[in-house]
Amino acid sequence: MILQAGLLGLANHLLFQKYEPTDALFAPSVLLLALEPLFLSLVSSAYSNGFLSLPPRNLVLSAYITFYAVLVTSVVLYRISPFHPLAKVPGPLLFKISKFTPLWYYWHGEQSDIFAALHAQYGPVVRVAPNEISVADIDAVSSVLGSGGLPKGAAYIRFRVKSGPENLVTMNGDPHAARRRLWNRAMSTQALHEYEDIISRRGHELVDALESQISISKGVVDITQWLNYFAFDFMSDLGFGAGSSMMRDGDLHKVWSGLHLHMRCVGILSHLPWIPDIRDRLPWFSMPLWPIARQWSATRLKTPARKKDIWYHLMDEAGLEKVKPSLAEVGADAVLTVIAGSDTSSCAMASLFWFLLSHPGSYKRVREEIDSVYPPGSDPLDASKHSSLPYLAACIQESLRLLPPAPVSGAREVPYGSGGAEIAGHFLPEGTQVWVPPKVFHLNPSYFSPRTDEFVPERWLPSSSSCNENSETTEFKNEPSAFLAFSYGPANCAGRNLARQEIMMIMSLLLQNFDFRFADGYDWESWPRDLKSYFVTIRPPIQIAITKRGL
Repeated sequence: MILQAGLLGLANHLLFQKYEPTDALFAPSVLLLALEPLFLSLVSSAYSNGFLSLPPRNLVLSAYITFYAVLVTSVVLYRISPFHPLAKVPGPLLFKISKFTPLWYYWHGEQSDIFAALHAQYGPVVRVAPNEISVADIDAVSSVLGSGGLPKGAAYIRFRVKSGPENLVTMNGDPHAARRRLWNRAMSTQALHEYEDIISRRGHELVDALESQISISKGVVDITQWLNYFAFDFMSDLGFGAGSSMMRDGDLHKVWSGLHLHMRCVGILSHLPWIPDIRDRLPWFSMPLWPIARQWSATRLKTPARKKDIWYHLMDEAGLEKVKPSLAEVGADAVLTVIAGSDTSSCAMASLFWFLLSHPGSYKRVREEIDSVYPPGSDPLDASKHSSLPYLAACIQESLRLLPPAPVSGAREVPYGSGGAEIAGHFLPEGTQVWVPPKVFHLNPSYFSPRTDEFVPERWLPSSSSCNENSETTEFKNEPSAFLAFSYGPANCAGRNLARQEIMMIMSLLLQNFDFRFADGYDWESWPRDLKSYFVTIRPPIQIAITKRGL
């Protein structure tokens, strides 16, 4: 019976290797794994002692131990054997064996750090899980993310709303192209110009709120929190014309804490496709934003836009599409607008604040540039003058290079039915998940040098403007195709130009109105180490002392 139990365990490995279960808690596969050893022991006992005899307890125990021991051993040996399709891809042994080791790092928000460490040790292509690789080779970017590249993989499935249509982030193929056409219209140069008034109004609210904090909190504020509040209020206006009031009332519905908890949990579950989707079964798992968004959608549907917001373009209120999008589709993308737009832009601005305040020379140069372009009495929200702010633009670019809001992003998948794919010199079988982590590219001296790990905005300036203190010109190597802060290819960030415009306008406004420094006693050096990377970056407070400027 021991031999039969072992053979049964081996047969199960071969079966599940070909037909991998996708819902391990409720699928028939669970019953098979749980009952097969018992059934085997019953048959063995009946064969030896008669049909109605029950097997001895030790026989049942032996059957279970042998079955699972052979099953687990077979899986482990296959994954580290030369017969595995990814055997030639280097990587740590424990990562090849199981996803539980990398999940430890993912749960603690260290996915970006562990990917960087693995690439530093093993090179441009690393096996980061039994059937997953991470690629940090610029020659492979186009074949993974470019037109005709790989579709979005298992990591995106958890970000789909089960009870509604997909949003732009999770879509693939022709549906993505059709939806992206609407987004491109919403992010055109003309549309961005129309959004300036919304940024301006919300920006002045932020200035008023920070001015009030000077007397309330003696000028010490968590700038991370206030940038979150601003970004959410602005994006709710842009997505729904909704009139959110976080800068006035605070986060009454705990949207930000709920968002980050949700993204953390979904990010972890995205690595476990065989765990069933439990979001509809656990009330605490849903974001507080969903009921708010449904209310905003209903209100916006009844209220024509006074200004052309994103809803106007996504709903095709101009009547340019042959088939009008459904309310559910527009609602899904409008929620995406608020979540993705507010989280990434506020994260980028928080990082920029930290870099500027930790580099006083850069902070001084940015402020002098803003004062020159926007002298006292002028409007710092005049976006037509952004071309005259090259150093601020360089600081934004360098901040995004060192701390991209999505440092790992989501994996792509070699599609089933394709026969496999050749990526970065390795043949990948169907179903292989392929990561292209932006931060690993950004910190590669082969693509960005010298002083790769340092905040050096001058690397993004023309050579005539990038001289050091001794007026010596430094030649910087910047590989444009390796800058992936906004991803790459047809599924790159639709709102990248809006994000740059928003950051330029708000930073100009704030630096014209206030002086900033790290608060006394605040451990500012620990802030980058405390960042947690999931699908998004969860950032800790930045305690800043502010005073009103007297120009």
